[in-house]
Amino acid sequence: MNNFKKLILVFLILFSITGCSDTEGCEYATSYVKSILDSTYYNEYAVYQEFTQSSDSEIVERYETGIDYEVESFFYNWNIIYPTDQMYEDVATIYKEMYLKANYEVNEAVKISDSEFEVTIDIQPIDVFLQVIEEMNEYVDVLTEKYEVYDYTTMSDEEYEDICIAYDNEWANAVIDSYQDAISNIGYGQIVSVTVSVRVENNIYVLSNDSLMEIDAYIIQY
Repeated sequence: MNNFKKLILVFLILFSITGCSDTEGCEYATSYVKSILDSTYYNEYAVYQEFTQSSDSEIVERYETGIDYEVESFFYNWNIIYPTDQMYEDVATIYKEMYLKANYEVNEAVKISDSEFEVTIDIQPIDVFLQVIEEMNEYVDVLTEKYEVYDYTTMSDEEYEDICIAYDNEWANAVIDSYQDAISNIGYGQIVSVTVSVRVENNIYVLSNDSLMEIDAYIIQY
């Protein structure tokens, strides 16, 4: 599950820095990175909007697209095949709540050259997944035992499908319930420092998508 890819991160955010001094350049690089993270995880986008001149609707759409992608990844990685509309809503809420609890600090940028700055982000990974996987490893045996009583060889296709959906929904609801409980008892792992490169190309700052995904990989511990 540590290969979650969010469409919200698949973009480059650019802004002009023509005429900036070195000090200003470092401040811009720091604010630039922080604005991306704040808009992604906290849905706070005022500074990001200043940098990108994006409309409210564009930013909201990007945020919601990222959440939707996480929801789809959640169902895929937990092998949930028959999610209901309510499950989609519940999982979207789970990720929005987890993102609000993201714990990171963007340190002051360091100028490497006229065309590059480095920014280090100190991250304390959220431990919700680790809590859930421990509980689910025990629950899967209970659930399997419950459904072993059926004689699947004598069932019609319709009966078999009904049993599969029942099993799937019971599993899905248990996973979702476990996440909801874990969020109320959220903890954090040891601080991880991630250093990313902010390049200057034609007087424009550029942070690569790979760097954004590297940061994201540590926000929630898997």
